[in-house]
Amino acid sequence: ARCTPGMSSTCSCGALGTSTYVCPPSGLAPVACPCVDVDAALDVPAVDVPEDRPAPVDVVDAPSVDAVDAGADVVAVADAVALEDVVDVQLADVGADRPDVVTVDVPRDAGPVDGGPVMYDLEAMRAETSYRVAARETYPSGAAEDCEAPPTDTSCSVMSGTLRFSVRACGVYLTGLLPLATTTGRVVSIFAGGGGSSAATIRLASGRRIAGGPARQSFHVQVAAVPFQGEPGLSGIPGRTVDPALADLWLLGCASD
Repeated sequence: ARCTPGMSSTCSCGALGTSTYVCPPSGLAPVACPCVDVDAALDVPAVDVPEDRPAPVDVVDAPSVDAVDAGADVVAVADAVALEDVVDVQLADVGADRPDVVTVDVPRDAGPVDGGPVMYDLEAMRAETSYRVAARETYPSGAAEDCEAPPTDTSCSVMSGTLRFSVRACGVYLTGLLPLATTTGRVVSIFAGGGGSSAATIRLASGRRIAGGPARQSFHVQVAAVPFQGEPGLSGIPGRTVDPALADLWLLGCASD
């Protein structure tokens, strides 16, 4: 049940009468009324509930009932119950982040908190195009920057059996022309204001083409390059890219002819 955060409410405790709880910030009322036997709490250091009386809710341990201030105990009990409710809801929602059961563009690992490479399901059906770039950009000066910011100036499509894409990641433009049926003629150009360069290593993985209006297909492009003609080199981010030596470009839901 829902309640108004910060407001006091009463509930029935059966043989013990009624109890009062304060609605926690979550807005979730306790599953059970937080009943506290005030007389027993004052006389003994532990919970001693007669058999003919209902026991307190399971989430209350002995230390929370030892306090002389019964009002404080009531609030603690309410907060404890509400917290358990919140944890249950959060655990139920975690499953929605699994890419093997969801078709929206959700990464398997959303960030660096728990580490590990971010991976997407290339076979998932997607309603729109989305992009992700994870790369370490190393400049001729030796300075390096790990880039995982959302890319801008994005486009991708499949025309006549060739993947064409363009993304801007942390100030670096990456433009690709990748035939799908052969590795011959694949090019990923790099431009950040210098003389222009190209990736020395290119790997491509693709998902199935899913019919629709338009048909869509998802791709994982991995590239590496050394600094050249004033342009930055590209490599992976250890622990964040699938291969620590290769930058990741995820092109999800590209329109396909």
